[in-house]
Amino acid sequence: MKDKIRVLLVANIPLCYRLRTILAKDDDMEVLGEYSSIEDSLAKIEMTTPDIVILDTKMPTKSGIRASDLLRSRLRYDGAIIMLAKSVDAVLENMDDCAVDYFFVKDKHLPKIGQLCHVLTHRLENNAAFATCPRMSCTSSYA
Repeated sequence: MKDKIRVLLVANIPLCYRLRTILAKDDDMEVLGEYSSIEDSLAKIEMTTPDIVILDTKMPTKSGIRASDLLRSRLRYDGAIIMLAKSVDAVLENMDDCAVDYFFVKDKHLPKIGQLCHVLTHRLENNAAFATCPRMSCTSSYA
């Protein structure tokens, strides 16, 4: 396994702060940067190739749904993408329209995001099915 799981955050500032606070408690995590728009994050993603990109569904310029497609098609990003949604209904509305590996209901399960990062990184390292099929989508059933 790599020394650290490298994570990049793309969400509003308060949510980035919450995520950074949670991930900072885990010595295996390294937050590479925090961005409030996908446009601002593209160069950093391309330069650092994080293991995981965490996107919010709602962003100022592009939705997280469109951002995930951009990452897969334009940058050919092959790491894991976690999409944060406000509710299970928001997940169900957007499941078929994006290239996300995992949906996560942010208000309910956010404290467990570090555990999810470990699971996804382990699957990527072991060439699990979703690593080659980026359209696998799940709801927040992770416990």
